[in-house]
Amino acid sequence: MKVALINPNIVSQIIDLSGTGIPYMPIALSYLAAFLREKKHDVTLIDAFGEAPALVRRVEDKMYQGLDAEATVSRIPHNIEIILVYGHLAVTFLAQEQLIRKIRREFSATPLGVLENINKVNAYSLLAVKNWYLDWGVDYLIPGYLEHRTGQLLHILEQGTQGRNALQSVPGLVFRQGDEFVENAGIEDDWRIDLNTLPFPAWDLLPLQNYWNIKCAHAPFTTDKYLPLLSSRGCPFSCRFCVSSGMTANRRWNARSAANVADEVEFFKNRFGASEFHFEDLNPGVDARRLETFCDELIGRDLSVQWKFAQGTKLETLDEPLIKKMAWAGCTYISISPESGSLRLLAAMNKKVDQGHARQVVRWLKKYGIISQGCFVIGLPEETDDDRCQTLLVLLDLARAGLDDPAIFIITLMPGSELAEWSAEAMPSPERCTFTPVWREDYDHLARFRKYAYCRYLIVKLVYHPLSFISYFVNFLSHRFETKVEMTLYRKAAVLWAYLKSTACSRKAVSLHKHR
Repeated sequence: MKVALINPNIVSQIIDLSGTGIPYMPIALSYLAAFLREKKHDVTLIDAFGEAPALVRRVEDKMYQGLDAEATVSRIPHNIEIILVYGHLAVTFLAQEQLIRKIRREFSATPLGVLENINKVNAYSLLAVKNWYLDWGVDYLIPGYLEHRTGQLLHILEQGTQGRNALQSVPGLVFRQGDEFVENAGIEDDWRIDLNTLPFPAWDLLPLQNYWNIKCAHAPFTTDKYLPLLSSRGCPFSCRFCVSSGMTANRRWNARSAANVADEVEFFKNRFGASEFHFEDLNPGVDARRLETFCDELIGRDLSVQWKFAQGTKLETLDEPLIKKMAWAGCTYISISPESGSLRLLAAMNKKVDQGHARQVVRWLKKYGIISQGCFVIGLPEETDDDRCQTLLVLLDLARAGLDDPAIFIITLMPGSELAEWSAEAMPSPERCTFTPVWREDYDHLARFRKYAYCRYLIVKLVYHPLSFISYFVNFLSHRFETKVEMTLYRKAAVLWAYLKSTACSRKAVSLHKHR
């Protein structure tokens, strides 16, 4: 079949300095595109952001980067047989609506589906927002692992058998039946899929140079060419505020072999000259033995690449011998998630953290030259001022130990998370579910605490690690980012500059038109 895969705009909340506007490469689409090509389908991948990252427009309190809906839809071949839009992140929800409604008008008879993103904590469950998609005219929702489920759907459509019985044979598929969606069982078996059998991503279908020119990614981008990768899917834990446990096969963790991941690194280093790889797993460090074997693979092949854990990894997996080997194998950045300094709140989150071990891990990372990020969350309904003070104390303790990159997120109600179900009456529209949730009644109070905590961190950093403090400014000015803090400030400035240029060009065009 002729298939169009569409990555929507990147959207950033203007006042947010944490979780929005990150120029993620659409990794799930790239893996899916490769799988579908292997099955002999004709795949067109349209990246609304990647094709025009310098085009920026403002919509209320958000910035939209990339092609608008009309320009994106104009790139869809007229003879296309199915269109699949990437659900991506909660903050992109309105951008998706604009895109989907435009597709429905221009391709009214073409099957239209939405693909779930199970690899990000700031994504959302398709099932939690299915009524919106029903109203927009979507025919299929494809949750969980995309490859086999999408392949089975295309096979049915290719055979011309779109009846209820045929569609019900696809485990986990959600399909339109009249004025409602029918949800098939079977998504809980996704974890049984052997990830080693899947082809490597079809990065050749993406405008990679545009991403590299931005000089920003999810993890700090320090070389000329990087690529993200997924070495595992799912997470075995059930943090109450996280959406992943409700989206990924009953909290099952499914991993590729260390050798298979090393094969991908070697393949794309040779093909594209990529010298940096960012793990986008929800939790890449569940299995210490697999990590150690991966390090041995890289060392044995003498690949000389950098690699980074962009999202939080399991603290308990890390010890000094493993960290030493990871550094030797090219690891230069690790994100960990202490989350809170309050043991009471950690229990309420369903999160287990050994805070003493976290401190020791940060010291080991500092010792072996690996940049460390520590992620914290504030704003759980049960949280008190005392709880937040305990979190601040742990943050400052880690700063003294050598933490390089702090991140403080205000908890939001990601659609599909346990917290969202518990607080359903307060649920905002999905695009407002960001880690700077201005809709919360206590947002101003939490935002003031967050600013105060960052300032206290910087003071401690200056006192205990003055050279690292100075490096923030050097790296920012040189665009060779070692931390997300440096990169985020640069990214926000770059988006604002691009917006001003786009606005100026639009005004000039209008002026010329009037003059003529």
